[in-house]
Amino acid sequence: RLTASILAYEVEGPFIFGAVNKLTAAMPRTAPLPRVFLLLVENVPVMDATGLNALFELQHKCAGQGSQLVLGGVQARVAEQLKKSGVAAKIGAKHIHRSRTAAIAQAKRLVAAR
Repeated sequence: RLTASILAYEVEGPFIFGAVNKLTAAMPRTAPLPRVFLLLVENVPVMDATGLNALFELQHKCAGQGSQLVLGGVQARVAEQLKKSGVAAKIGAKHIHRSRTAAIAQAKRLVAAR
């Protein structure tokens, strides 16, 4: 956790079936999500359909609980995959950052604005 209102997870390696299972297992099940769910993916070179679908579902869960999903450290190849799959449009381009630092700064701004 960066703050009580920002929950950050870092994903390492390809965001495929196994990584998705680990993220899903780590997600809070009963407590509401924090105001911002920050997913740091700077060490993710590629996502498969399972990973893209998991992000789509995570965005849906966040929106349903009043939380905002922010991605940080998005590599060019992953950014293109997000765009082509429609996941970027669902998350919102303003919430997808190439830089980890920019994503953290936005997460803090989102919390301060509420």
